[in-house]
This record gives sequence, C-alpha cells and structure tokens, in this order.
Amino acid sequence: HETYKVDTEVYKQIITTFGEDIINPTDRSIDRKLLGKKVFQSSNELKKLTDIVWPAILNLTRERIDCLFEEGKRIIFLDAAVLIEAKWTVAVNEIWIASIPPKEAIRRVVERDRISIEEAKRRLSAQISNQERFSYANVLFCTYWAESVTQKQVEHAWNLLLQRINGDSPSF
Repeated sequence: HETYKVDTEVYKQIITTFGEDIINPTDRSIDRKLLGKKVFQSSNELKKLTDIVWPAILNLTRERIDCLFEEGKRIIFLDAAVLIEAKWTVAVNEIWIASIPPKEAIRRVVERDRISIEEAKRRLSAQISNQERFSYANVLFCTYWAESVTQKQVEHAWNLLLQRINGDSPSF
C-alpha cells in the first residue's frame, strides 16, 4: 500500500496509466477497488499495473530487509501472495507456501472481498496455478483444514527452520 501513497512516483505513473477517475476525491488516494475493476478485466491492464508497482515494492522490501538485518534480526518473514509472479524470490532464502484447493480459494475470496464468484475466478485465474507455485516451495502448508492443524504445520516448519539456522540435527 505504501507504493500507492499520494504524490509518489508510482502514484503518478498509476494515475497517468489508468486515469484520474480512480482518485478518491476526499483525500486524493487511489481507490483500489476502482483500480481493481479496471485491471482485473484484462491481463494486459493487470500487467501494466504490475510493471509499475512490483519493482517499487521489491525496492521497499529490500530496504526493509536490510534495516531489519542491520538491527540483528536473523529471521525475516515476507508475506507476499505474488512473490513468485513478481520475481521477488531473489529477496528471500526460502519460500513457504500456504495452499488450498481452488474452489475453497474462490469461496474465501468471495466472502472476504464481497465480490461475485465470477470476479473471484477472474482474479484467481490471473495468478499462477498451485502446481506452478508448488515447484518453488521449500515448505508447503495446506490451510484447508481446521486452524489448529495449520498451526501444527507452522510450528513444525518453524522448529525445523530453527534447527537449520542453528546447525542442529533434526530429531524425528
């Protein structure tokens, strides 16, 4: 969201590319819902937006990672749904992927964003498939089941990560 801030270079590029009708008249911010309606209708329009925003997000991410590393942080998580599509894999050491079946993903997007099933399908179809995503995974979670099951998966993966970092042998 930071890259969309009013009067930044990215903000200006987005307005130039997609028109002033996406500007919220009260605070001059970009109305992301209006922008979303424009870009999710066409893969060409979505590519225009990602070509503007993704490099800026990667630059911000690298700056934040560098700052956190200088502060002595040993583990930094980057929560990025489009990490692979945006080619941000260069900024990370491992890729952990949470996955659910496509039908469940559509249901959740409809519920969360209050959009139509067709709109949710269109948005999800703009992303790479689960199969493509899985090939990048160092760790793969399935979040389809109860939250407690996911929690156990995460705790196990976390403990294995700590063992790798500390050079400990895993105990199974």
